Amino acid sequence: MRPILLLIAAAPAFADTAGQFIWQQNDAVRKAQEMLGWCGPICADKEEQQLVAETNIVRFQTRPWEVLRYRLVVLLARQGWQLDWETMAELWETLDEEWPTRIFQQVPLEATIECAVGHLVLRFASAAANWAKSRATNGATPLPGAELAWVAAWLSGEQEALEQALCGGWPVFELLALMGRPCKASADAFPIEDRGEKQVLPPEVVAIPDLEKLLQRIRSCASMEESKMSSSFPQCIASARPKLEEVQAIQSMSLLGYGTCPEHSVAAWLDAVAPVPAVPLCVRSGRDVVSDTIKYKGRWSECNELFGMAEALSSPGCLVVDVGANLGACTLLLARLGFQVLAFEPLPSTVQLFKASLNLNEPLATQGSSEGWGKAGIVEWALGQWAERPEQMHAYVVEGIGNAGDSIIFPRDALDACNQTTHKCLEPHEVGVVSLDEALSSYHGTQVCLMKVDAQGAELNILRGAQFLLSQRKLGLVYFEWRPALAEKQGEEPMAILELFQAAGYRILAPMSWFEDSAQTWQLPVAERWVEVSEQQWPALFQFKGNLVAVPPV
Repeated sequence: MRPILLLIAAAPAFADTAGQFIWQQNDAVRKAQEMLGWCGPICADKEEQQLVAETNIVRFQTRPWEVLRYRLVVLLARQGWQLDWETMAELWETLDEEWPTRIFQQVPLEATIECAVGHLVLRFASAAANWAKSRATNGATPLPGAELAWVAAWLSGEQEALEQALCGGWPVFELLALMGRPCKASADAFPIEDRGEKQVLPPEVVAIPDLEKLLQRIRSCASMEESKMSSSFPQCIASARPKLEEVQAIQSMSLLGYGTCPEHSVAAWLDAVAPVPAVPLCVRSGRDVVSDTIKYKGRWSECNELFGMAEALSSPGCLVVDVGANLGACTLLLARLGFQVLAFEPLPSTVQLFKASLNLNEPLATQGSSEGWGKAGIVEWALGQWAERPEQMHAYVVEGIGNAGDSIIFPRDALDACNQTTHKCLEPHEVGVVSLDEALSSYHGTQVCLMKVDAQGAELNILRGAQFLLSQRKLGLVYFEWRPALAEKQGEEPMAILELFQAAGYRILAPMSWFEDSAQTWQLPVAERWVEVSEQQWPALFQFKGNLVAVPPV
């Protein structure tokens, strides 16, 4: 037995010891999470959002308010978790960079009133942009009287508006603190060049202010403005700024990942995967396919299917293997439901985010409701066939451009085949390679009830390293990616993966939508129905791409 197995045995980082892999969780974050809960996405709880203008209704297939919220959070992180008016002006000027937020510049501000806190952000950003262009104000807030009156009416009129905005992840208290910060009138204040993100660890102890008193103080300022008792609404809010910033620090730690998520990342919430409770995880703040989908939609559809399969096939406690775990969305959801999950992910930057997410979830798992948690661990290795030569025990992983989940494993002597237009070929990372049989050798007494394999065309190579597990029927349901064109590009024969399963006695299921005339359907997952595909039907699979399921013999 190779000594590599000793490393594999020590690799899993389970939720109760996740802090060993990154900085230790401090009491400030625990206190913050005890104080603030996640009440779900605000103004973005529908798949189709609409903005009503005077003459028309504009519908979207994604959630523009979520895009706006995360755009603001990313700017907040870049600024060291403190906003200024220049940053708000920048937010307004960059709304047209993504189509979901482009609409905010194309309709009147009044048409965005359906989301009060989002409307507040847009009012501030628009006023800041106007100030940046005209330099009309000097050392004062750029908010004109109409905006101040609207803010005051919202603060004093909407019941629990501040509380909902806070626990929905909107940095509303930082926005209010911004009202007490004077503008800079220097000639070079706008446009803003990229200053790079600032990541500062939170203090060891964060004072938790009396929220009720703070809210009363804010509403008192708003009431004075509405009743015209005072014309110094911004100054009144400014007097509460230290407490506002304390609350913002707590929110930034507990809901936005400050101090836990690594640099160039923020916390997103998987909050649209009913009946699973909301789960936070660290995602890339820049553009990335999986990160953006989770940020803007609150789910990753593949995880819904895995959850349905795991729930239908077994009781919590069985071992689920997640090969190609990426950010760990599916791993964390299944662990949250009580399953033990062993994840494999070779890309170092993604592993760093995964470990931070374990740490982000660890306090939640120790607060009274931890009975439902399983264990989640990660192995930082690439999977492949049994290595016959020492040089085969190592390879290179190369990150996809704009899609870290599209990373590809290259043998040491094949890096020249990397495509620089789609991958960061000049930044390869050396990783160890191990077979599934080796990696799971210490789990042979445990039934693997479900395994997901998503490896960008390398699925066959990975399953060839699981010959013992397949022959001994140690693997239950196998949910694997089917992209025949990509597999052929990787030098693999797609039909061989179907033959490999057939030789082990497994049956192949495909989504019912691919073979709608089939008589026998399987309702294993919640999100999809499946049909058995006979060997004669295999050639028809080549016109599709998606996921297939291999069902073990009874």
